Amino acid sequence: MDFVDVKYINLISSRFQKFKKVKHNLYNFRCPICGDSQKNKNKARGYLYQVKNNTNFKCHNCGLNISFNNFLKQIDTAIYKQYTFEKFKEGHTGKNFTVEEPVFKFEAPKFKPKLNLPKASANTDAKSYLESRKLNPDNYYYAEKFKEWTNSLHQTFDSTDKDEPRIIIPLFYQNNLVGFQGRALGPSKVKYITVMLNDDAPKIYGLDEVQKK
Repeated sequence: MDFVDVKYINLISSRFQKFKKVKHNLYNFRCPICGDSQKNKNKARGYLYQVKNNTNFKCHNCGLNISFNNFLKQIDTAIYKQYTFEKFKEGHTGKNFTVEEPVFKFEAPKFKPKLNLPKASANTDAKSYLESRKLNPDNYYYAEKFKEWTNSLHQTFDSTDKDEPRIIIPLFYQNNLVGFQGRALGPSKVKYITVMLNDDAPKIYGLDEVQKK
């Protein structure tokens, strides 16, 4: 496991209940994202472990499976920024090293209708949310069961329990759909979930990279 990852795991370890080092490159604690079991405080189903040269987080309760840097982003944005700077300084890049998630402040792009989903404008809650943000709901999509639909495209969640509806924001690169973001409509500790369909695609998206008609 990368020494920078180990450093930051130790730095945040005191925040997690039931935290322990199981063995080399494997840590266990109660999942801070879903809260783990509310009935049994002894259950700890969150894990940090090594995958090739990267570190990953996985919860066997809520099914969340994300890279360590995205996990840090959810826990503490200040520490996350320190971590990404240190990784960059050490020359660590690749699948487990991403930049800040894009902030969609530009005019909503016109996406090609390649996704087998209804438009966000067809759902009252999704339409109301997007219109409140001055965004055109016809440029976005809606998934009633986000985890189930995501797994139909790319196996991401081990469990589809506690599934929820989300607005779908497609991500295009060079006219190809390479991933998407799911924006929660209801109360959620994870407002945005990013799923990449092409691991080799760049993780930076701007006006020049967005799919146009």
